[in-house]
Amino acid sequence: MNKPLYFLLLILAFPGLLLMADDALLKYDDTMNARIDTLQKITAMLHHGIRDTAYPGFVFLTAREGCVFYQETGGHFTYGPSSPLMEKSTIFDMASLTKVIATTSAAMVLYDQGKLDLYGKVSAVLPEFAAGGKENVTFWHLLTHSSGLPAWDPLFKNKENPAQINTPEQMVEKLFTLPQMQPEGEKSVYSCMGFITLGKAIEKISGKPLHQFVSEEIFGPLKMAHTFYNPDKKYYSQTAPTEIDSSRGGLLQGKVHDENAYYLNGISGNAGLFSTVEDLAIFCQMMLNRGTYNGTRIFAPETVELFTRTHSVGEDQSRGLGWQKPTGDNSAGKFFSPSSFGHTGFTGTALWIDPEKQLFGIFLTNRVHPSRKHQNLYNFRSKIFDQLQHSIN
Repeated sequence: MNKPLYFLLLILAFPGLLLMADDALLKYDDTMNARIDTLQKITAMLHHGIRDTAYPGFVFLTAREGCVFYQETGGHFTYGPSSPLMEKSTIFDMASLTKVIATTSAAMVLYDQGKLDLYGKVSAVLPEFAAGGKENVTFWHLLTHSSGLPAWDPLFKNKENPAQINTPEQMVEKLFTLPQMQPEGEKSVYSCMGFITLGKAIEKISGKPLHQFVSEEIFGPLKMAHTFYNPDKKYYSQTAPTEIDSSRGGLLQGKVHDENAYYLNGISGNAGLFSTVEDLAIFCQMMLNRGTYNGTRIFAPETVELFTRTHSVGEDQSRGLGWQKPTGDNSAGKFFSPSSFGHTGFTGTALWIDPEKQLFGIFLTNRVHPSRKHQNLYNFRSKIFDQLQHSIN
């Protein structure tokens, strides 16, 4: 019997073999073939970031072909020398990584279940959203940041009484009545407002709170045990602090940094998720495996391809569905392949996944400590991802 026919019959008899072929499990092996001199450059750059006050500490991890071949931690939770050291187990505020790890993933699950129509109108699920001329905005528009919604709005601020904070219900009411800045589909404007809306639509479609849905459908099955909204107080000491904000009681540790998410009881489509580098590594490998990990399928392979490919909005080629695409001038640097996808978070988080090279890199910091005015990270983050690509070439 010829080999192709033999393997076809084998797969038909044992369909699990097909899953196994595309279901690489992460292993840790620092002997994998990589340029040692380039990895040393990455190490030097990462530690220079501490001295440059880009961040008080960091965790970095990268894997190729299912093998973690380089990881580095450095610095402390704060700039104080007696502050806890950063560890692989440190929990970080994901900020806008929430948009892809939680909210986009939830949309992918609902898409697979046939419950979310990408080209269906958001107002069909959330009728109040039609206000302000938004009746024709679709889920595709929300996911490509082309809904026409503003980038950001302080939903928590009460305009009639500035001393009063809006309730979550008032914030959602204000969200739904926001007018468009331009017609849907005209251009891509990165919008937290769009993803807060998407989170609310996911809750309506699924019939469950967002945090419960993603825990049951994604993080639980993947055994991402330290990925959640609103960390339990027992995890506070393990969580990297973010900003010192007197209006919210001082140091934010274990409480989401984003103000809108904070006043939405910590659960939102744009921010609020916390996680560790080890949990994110599982997620990234699952995406490289086209939706499966350790025998558990989270997404259909076709859904992973659909959401992570380029979706053009006019001349803008920087968007997947939820995900960012490498453009040469964003955090991915210049050498991630066109099939790559990733995202960043305001608190100092970033990850990029390259299917062509079976590579991912995760870079976590708390650069907003003690203040969001610290922006030195942006000067060299893309250069670190450039060096990562050099290390395997």
